[in-house]
Amino acid sequence: MNTRSQIDARVWLGQWARARGRPLILAPETRLEAAIAAYCARLPGGDIASFQRTANAPVLCIPGAFQKALQASVALASRHPHLPIAVACGIAEMVDSLLNPAMPQELVGAALQGLVPVEEEERHVLHRVADARQVQPFLRGACEGLVYYMLEARQETRGRFSANARLSSNLNSRRHEVDLVCQEARLVIEIDGPEHNQQARKIMDAKKQKDLEDQGYRVQRFRNQEVIENPVGVWKMIAGR
Repeated sequence: MNTRSQIDARVWLGQWARARGRPLILAPETRLEAAIAAYCARLPGGDIASFQRTANAPVLCIPGAFQKALQASVALASRHPHLPIAVACGIAEMVDSLLNPAMPQELVGAALQGLVPVEEEERHVLHRVADARQVQPFLRGACEGLVYYMLEARQETRGRFSANARLSSNLNSRRHEVDLVCQEARLVIEIDGPEHNQQARKIMDAKKQKDLEDQGYRVQRFRNQEVIENPVGVWKMIAGR
């Protein structure tokens, strides 16, 4: 369950469980043995092996930081596939974790399959994150997607940037295609892959940037490696502009 903060998500989860007459059990820690023991203590007979999933089965909530709680939940679900498990998290922490290149793909897949966005905005962000991992055609590359979804995940920048936008050109009849633009701030974000290191491409980029700056835009460029290694830092630099 993800919403603006972990506390909000826990509150929503508690209300959801009460409305359905389902006990909500908060594990004392992420350690699997402790979580299972807490759950078994609420089961008739205390035997999880004989437990059959029912419509009003207790839900086990795994506490802690998102990635650690998610890892424990995946391990727990592999042992007990019918056990209802929930992780309450904030949207920003969830996106930071999912877009971290060091996060195992297994955990990313499990999170995207199991996430329940509480509010419409979070549901929108969830689809964006899923698309980022699949690199949908409307974005030209994964790194552009990472930056866009970081911007969409935070209230300060959510909804302000358009992806794969086309801006007018004074050089010729063709319009400039840019990775991201915030018209309100007249800010263009370009994410440069290895092809931008070629001399001919550098000349083209310089002409394009000068034309955009002559039209009143500010142009901020990032290399793919910067985005991969520090997506949160890149977001902070953009938000500060």
